[in-house]
Amino acid sequence: MVGGWSAANFRGVVLLASAYVALSFAFSFVGFVAQQPTVHFHEYSLPEAIVELGGHFLFGAVAAAPFLGVWKSLLCGAFAIGIDADHVLGSLNLNVSSRPDHSFFFAAFAALAIWSVVRLQRNRPLGQPSQVAVLVPVAFLSHLSYDVFAAFQVFSGVGYSFPILSPLSFSLFAFPYWTWVPLEASALILSTVFAIWFRPRASQ
Repeated sequence: MVGGWSAANFRGVVLLASAYVALSFAFSFVGFVAQQPTVHFHEYSLPEAIVELGGHFLFGAVAAAPFLGVWKSLLCGAFAIGIDADHVLGSLNLNVSSRPDHSFFFAAFAALAIWSVVRLQRNRPLGQPSQVAVLVPVAFLSHLSYDVFAAFQVFSGVGYSFPILSPLSFSLFAFPYWTWVPLEASALILSTVFAIWFRPRASQ
């Protein structure tokens, strides 16, 4: 059953989350298009990393709550964490533009890619391709929301600017602190709209 506790659902989450991280890391190579001097700072101590990962997961899982499925919430939380695979190249002290995955184009690319992955599956324990792919923009909005929230509440105002138009433009757009609320609200609204839209079409 979609949303039930089963090994198939667990495997589905692991497979799709792994595919998403691979997509996120692959897309991050567009950062070489607009190289920056190696000024990337190592943001996180271990406690801060735990807070960062937990915060992203929580915001993503809550944003997917309207789907009324624990596995969809787990997957959305994993997607929200996976976006930060674009930190890897910078942490290796390579001259790349920072955080290229924090863009609308990555969200669109990843949604299409996840739709394709699910479509190739014989068994679809988490739902049909469009029902899973919509979690990508939901996770993206929730990720930006937590980044803005944590920038001011955890990291003293660092990291609230994003290249949201990369790879067309690597200019950074700053988000004021209050925008974390409408960003997370937008993720919840998107989830609610599609949860209602898909419900009559759900197989179970």
